[in-house]
Amino acid sequence: MNSVLKGIALTFLLLPSLAGAAVRYVDPLTPSGCSGNYSIANRNCSGSAGNSYATIAAGVNATSAGDILNIRAGTYNEAISNVTLTVRNGTNYGDAPVFQAYNGESVILTGGGTQYCIQMASLGAGNDNHYIIFKDLICEGVAAGFGGNNAGAVDHIKVDNVTVQHISGAPASNGAFTIGGSTGVSGHHIWVINSKCDGIATGVASANQYHCFYVQTPNNLFENNEIVNIPNGYGIHNYDEAGGTAHDNIYRNNNIHSIGIGNTAFSPGCAVLLNGANNQFYNNRCWHSADGVGTNAAGTIISNNSFDDIGFSGCNCVAVLNLFGSTGVFVRNNIIGTTTATGQIDTTSASGFTISNNLCPSAGTGCLLTGNPLYTSPNTGNFNLQVGSIAIDRGIINIAPGFVIPACSGGTITYCYNGTAPDMGAFETGVPSVGGTPPTLTPNPPTGIIIGMAISAKAENDDGTRRVANVGDYVGLYVPGAASTSFIDWFYMNGSKTAPSVAINDALILFTAPSAVGSYEFRFYQNGSTSETDRLATAAFTVGAKGLVFKYNGSSVTKMAGTSQTVKVGVP
Repeated sequence: MNSVLKGIALTFLLLPSLAGAAVRYVDPLTPSGCSGNYSIANRNCSGSAGNSYATIAAGVNATSAGDILNIRAGTYNEAISNVTLTVRNGTNYGDAPVFQAYNGESVILTGGGTQYCIQMASLGAGNDNHYIIFKDLICEGVAAGFGGNNAGAVDHIKVDNVTVQHISGAPASNGAFTIGGSTGVSGHHIWVINSKCDGIATGVASANQYHCFYVQTPNNLFENNEIVNIPNGYGIHNYDEAGGTAHDNIYRNNNIHSIGIGNTAFSPGCAVLLNGANNQFYNNRCWHSADGVGTNAAGTIISNNSFDDIGFSGCNCVAVLNLFGSTGVFVRNNIIGTTTATGQIDTTSASGFTISNNLCPSAGTGCLLTGNPLYTSPNTGNFNLQVGSIAIDRGIINIAPGFVIPACSGGTITYCYNGTAPDMGAFETGVPSVGGTPPTLTPNPPTGIIIGMAISAKAENDDGTRRVANVGDYVGLYVPGAASTSFIDWFYMNGSKTAPSVAINDALILFTAPSAVGSYEFRFYQNGSTSETDRLATAAFTVGAKGLVFKYNGSSVTKMAGTSQTVKVGVP
């Protein structure tokens, strides 16, 4: 699915890198640093890779716009602070300085006696921070903060694959990732992607104010993140004390789980979107948590999310989707799976809401469908829909004014739909047809199949013009003319009903011939789709009755009724 990002997408575009930018290194194995002769392989001053520095602080001080500071493996009792970053600003993401772990190495920051691994506080008028990238870092026991209450802008900061973990006490400013301050809007257009919170405030007595993302400012984007093990706060807490400044934020494609479990006093959930208008929460997974998503704001969009295992016995839970006091909220295309001791969609004190095309465990407000969504493996966080799910193609395209889900094309498979309409939930089945010829599908044996016989379907993609295979590709056995969901049997390309982890191009898939005589066919559908536009191949065959069993010389052969067999019997 897709939406209008209200200017955010434009400001997050990456531009070409700055010509002449330097690549520098931080390596504690060079205690005096290297002047132009750092060796990547030997981690000493015997090479020609450029300059190295013994500490992150020294490396940051030497960095300019467009430079890359590669930090070598190790644990650093330091924090990256904007006290030293103010003059390092870029003008766009193409010339932003990059502070990153080198080549996937493990770089751990422990804060240097502070509560932060990255601290970009507002330092007063004229002390601005913008267009800076942090990548592939681990914050052990300390938090990351972007913005604050003072003057001085903190904006257009990209945080890519940064993990904040193992904070047993209260995190700084009550958030593992804190965006902005309680009384101001410094800290906006922050882009957090591919990052993770794991284990925040785990040693605190029962509370509800220690969160993963604590967002108090507008126009931020959070996507493709994992939030796990937050017992005393929300996965996402979109709220500001000033009132109204935490608006137009986007939370999408995040995996949020194990939130508020065991917290019987407060039972916080995956997300609460408060005080700011027009926030968007879509294509997220929320599972094994005390509650789902709540909002009391105006114009919130909650769309195409997958929920499961929400609530627990004895929890202080309200509902998977709680619209308390909100106005003009849009709730569409969501799937609510299993729940315990909590409601489905609560509209108490809400007004002007639009709720439709949701799948729920039982009938209720906004629930178009009820029943089992056929998640692939919800206990492990796999919320792809299985073949035959009632949620496929049952969503709606127009979510809200300016928020429309487009059809997938050109190989795109994210934030778009296949088939006749969007699926409900976070994951779309099927993929658009892209380059390459369709696969070939052949029954084996091609003829002479009899009832109950072991047979197979051979699926092959042409090596010269191979299409893009998908982990959800499958072959089904059907009566001709039957609906795609009315299969006799089906298997993914690995011969199992559990999708492979890697796409398979060619396969020989075992079936048992039907028990009734007649005409049948194998069908190849791409990527879990049940849409006929995604049926790429069909192979017809006939099943006949068993005939005579001929035995000779200790061997036997069974022939289909209506066929002949010549047997030569010799005399020994």
